[in-house]
Amino acid sequence: MRGLGFMLAVPVVFASAAVAAPTLDQVKAELPEGWTRRKMLDDTVLLLLAPKEEAGWQANVFIQMGRDAGGRTLDKMVDDLLPNVQKRKQGFELKSRQTITHPSGRTACVIEYTHNQRGIALRERELIMPLGDKLVLFATASGGETLWNQYEPAFSRVLDSIDIAKGKDAK
Repeated sequence: MRGLGFMLAVPVVFASAAVAAPTLDQVKAELPEGWTRRKMLDDTVLLLLAPKEEAGWQANVFIQMGRDAGGRTLDKMVDDLLPNVQKRKQGFELKSRQTITHPSGRTACVIEYTHNQRGIALRERELIMPLGDKLVLFATASGGETLWNQYEPAFSRVLDSIDIAKGKDAK
């Protein structure tokens, strides 16, 4: 799994067990054929991995939930996120920023950017989706820039399929 490097670039306080909030077990997302689903970092991260590493990178979707302690609007959250991402990601170049109505019915923001990590040119698409009660879902699709077009359809399907299961639908 060489080449995987992660960071949550917006300051959040993670949901504590004392707060009745959705868990990663309730995150529903389409898993492309051949991909694997792993929980990491004490079950605070859900990682969907492509079957193999190509061009020095293993395409993936990194999903994490956090609590926005400041109770910011979506626009303010993204305004605060972008300088942090730019600082932490070498060669950062914002390609797009768009507020959308996600297929789940929630308002979300999608940013897409390129950067370099350990000499590998990457493109990432990040979904920032408030879930209510200051809880925010972050999902970042990450692939090598030269292979982006190959993985983009899978990334779009995964990001568009993300939802929070309720009741008996929860995993």
